[in-house]
Amino acid sequence: MRTAALGALGSVLLAGCVRTNPAYGDQTSGSGPGATEGDTASSVGSVGTASTADSADASGTASTDASTSSGHAPGCGDGVLDPGEQCDDGNVQDGDGCLHDCTVPPQVDWVYEPPIVDGVSGRFNDVAVFGEVVIAAGRGAPGAGGLDQLRMTSLTRIDGAVLHERHRVEGSGAGAEIRRMLLRGGTVFFAGRSGEDGQYALVGRVGVDADGIFAEPSIVDISGSRAQGIAVVGDDIVVGSGLFDASGYGVVHCVVDPSFDCDGNVLPQAVSQIDDVGVSGDSLLASGLLDGHPFLALVDDGVPGGLDVLLTDEKRVGRLQSFTVRAQQVFAVGSIGTAAGESAWAVAFSLADEAKRWEVEIDGGSAQDDEFEDVAVMPDGDIVVVGMLGDPPLPVVVAFDGVTGELRWEETLTSTGGYASGHARAVAVEGEEIFVAGEWRQDYVPGDGTSTSGVGFVVRFVAG
Repeated sequence: MRTAALGALGSVLLAGCVRTNPAYGDQTSGSGPGATEGDTASSVGSVGTASTADSADASGTASTDASTSSGHAPGCGDGVLDPGEQCDDGNVQDGDGCLHDCTVPPQVDWVYEPPIVDGVSGRFNDVAVFGEVVIAAGRGAPGAGGLDQLRMTSLTRIDGAVLHERHRVEGSGAGAEIRRMLLRGGTVFFAGRSGEDGQYALVGRVGVDADGIFAEPSIVDISGSRAQGIAVVGDDIVVGSGLFDASGYGVVHCVVDPSFDCDGNVLPQAVSQIDDVGVSGDSLLASGLLDGHPFLALVDDGVPGGLDVLLTDEKRVGRLQSFTVRAQQVFAVGSIGTAAGESAWAVAFSLADEAKRWEVEIDGGSAQDDEFEDVAVMPDGDIVVVGMLGDPPLPVVVAFDGVTGELRWEETLTSTGGYASGHARAVAVEGEEIFVAGEWRQDYVPGDGTSTSGVGFVVRFVAG
């Protein structure tokens, strides 16, 4: 087991690129020795286990002019900020604020936090991109009678302005929300739960046009306490339902057209639930916790108890909350039990030879709330994971090399509203852009992921 420790990033909500050289300080323009008069200095927080200042030479006074006059050949990693380099910290390592190719990590471009109604704005559990529209889904501020609502919001991709919102009270109590969604053309399919006693699961669909306008949703209640993962299988939808009924957990199959009927199979096992489902070729995969332990498995369609477990850790408690598949590689994230309590956990697993490629554990200092909750793959093969770390926990966005698991970069988000605790719940990648959704908690209680006092957020990252 390889353990990685991430440094704190502090308050970073930056737009654009910053040219950084540790010998001269941070620069927003020019490549000479230090910012010239009239330049505006910016601050880039330390990332990973080393700070950019650690890479300066002993004197900290080296000069670009001196290096050039002595026959310096421009090159990334030499400590000299050459034309075309966004940063140069004297090495070609990642995780220290300057990437191996002398570019800076992606930067926050815009942040959307919904307005607060009676102290609550709900939370966002998932995010997706549809053309020039960003769609976020989760729980809305209480509606009529103080009941929780399903919530879907569309934003402009370029600046995060609100295009349309659809709220719907579903049930007669607390807890109604959309947990996961997927896009299929102009239709959003989603899984979640109603606000009825017992937190009944539901699955639904809603049309959305190119301008981000939602139609009226169609919703079907299904057995179970909550529905979470959702995937396309052929022409139909499959939903993973945590705590399917009193017997255990299950997989729900929904025939989409021409009807919208769903049925499911119980996979009986105590202390178990499905957190995500996905497809690789003709195979259906599921992840979650099995008898209290994390698992990734192939699902035998229609067979109660039919799981072919591929990956688990039977020695420690934990769960794999989400995964994505690319070219027979599964990247899964969640949390794993440790002697100190809990660590965030990321795993790469090869379906081709059913072998673990790498895994990373991160102890952010929280006994109950260090966890990763979603994962996406960048065009270059790096993976981006989101979750929360620290005590109290804060939302984090972390990138790893998809082949080796080495840390690329990490960012800890801070609230524009001054909230001291938060949670990144979902990530979507579109080209070089990264979209993250989650919530800020007004009242933080360790280990409590069900609070209704959240303030949702959506963040867009762009290349540095």
